[in-house]
Amino acid sequence: MLNLFVNSDGGLTVGGYVLCFALFAASLLCAFAFVDRHGAKASGPKQLAFCAMAVALAYVASFIKLFKLPYGGSVTLLSMLFIVLAAYWFGTRTGILVGFAYGLLQFLQEPYFLSLFQVCCDYVLAFAALGIAGCFRHRKNGLSLGYAAAVLSRGAFHALVLCKV
Repeated sequence: MLNLFVNSDGGLTVGGYVLCFALFAASLLCAFAFVDRHGAKASGPKQLAFCAMAVALAYVASFIKLFKLPYGGSVTLLSMLFIVLAAYWFGTRTGILVGFAYGLLQFLQEPYFLSLFQVCCDYVLAFAALGIAGCFRHRKNGLSLGYAAAVLSRGAFHALVLCKV
């Protein structure tokens, strides 16, 4: 059944892209419902616009690759900074949601599927971990500390995949 969604190179087929888009839309709807149901402050249009712009800028910056790594992945020019800024400005919960959306977009940009565990750790959880930067928003040098914590937590999820393999 996995052959319907993944080709032999580890990329997605047309059915895989359709399934990913459907899961992306459903998970965003669930995430928004979860945030509103638990008494979170309602997001205003300004916050929504800033977060959408952060995801768009991060997505565009992800195409500026400084170099590619031999086993997949690449080093990009400040693509994580925009997600960390959204987390720093609007808090941890919003940052995790913005990172989650960005991780799903990254998966659709260049999908690499080995297992469900790998996809969850490398794309969904690793980018959602960038929202950790929101924990440092009221501290001195909070943006620098938050960025460092976000990068380390993202790296921890990538390392978790290596431990599993």
